[in-house]
Amino acid sequence: MKRILIAIVAILCLSAQISAINFGSFSTNIVTSKLNAFAKDLGPVLGGGTYSGSNCGFPGFDLSVKLVVVNSPSSDDVILPANTAYGLAFAELEVGLPMNIIPMFRIFTITPENGGTLTVMGGGIKYKLLDDQIVLPAVAVSGTYHFFSGYSDFDINALSFNLILTKGLSPLPLALYAGAGVDFTNITSKIPFLGLMVTGSGTSFRYNAGLRLTVLPLVYVNGDVGYANSSLAYTLGAGAAF
Repeated sequence: MKRILIAIVAILCLSAQISAINFGSFSTNIVTSKLNAFAKDLGPVLGGGTYSGSNCGFPGFDLSVKLVVVNSPSSDDVILPANTAYGLAFAELEVGLPMNIIPMFRIFTITPENGGTLTVMGGGIKYKLLDDQIVLPAVAVSGTYHFFSGYSDFDINALSFNLILTKGLSPLPLALYAGAGVDFTNITSKIPFLGLMVTGSGTSFRYNAGLRLTVLPLVYVNGDVGYANSSLAYTLGAGAAF
């Protein structure tokens, strides 16, 4: 149990460090083309990490902490620091309902390196199409919506869709999972440029694969690796599921 608590604390500490995103260059790059690249890069960390090998049934729940990291922003993004990992952390709750419906809720508060505070909020629905069979994996689809709340420089939101495969390896306490997703992200500057509010948008694609390890009854850790906008991307998580 002590090791699990250490793992959760480590993820939270790493989350606090990685989530200290630097938006300091935003105010000097308020043009649509630059906001488009910025939105495209933020989409995968807003919409990513929503699955971890869990398909809680009814009645059930999955309460976890997640850290979603992209290795570096795209070359045309001049707002996020070049060649620097960036990410977001979340506290996440999934609740199993009848008819294979699983709503999810996510929230986390961060302090960007350039000052201010913001709250990342989101939620969505996961629907399980197929159960895990002897040979075939479980198949699910999901849709989520995330946004920044309370940030002074800009508003941003992302609508995301995912296809998820999960395969348990019973009697081993392991499950493999893989997924692919797309994020449609929109940003609106709160800083006027020539008296106008500038907007931007971007579409990003991501895919990843990983494993979930049950370390104690109800308690698990998970991790995966993949690509988002042609850059390496990672997810770390720990939680309790019933």
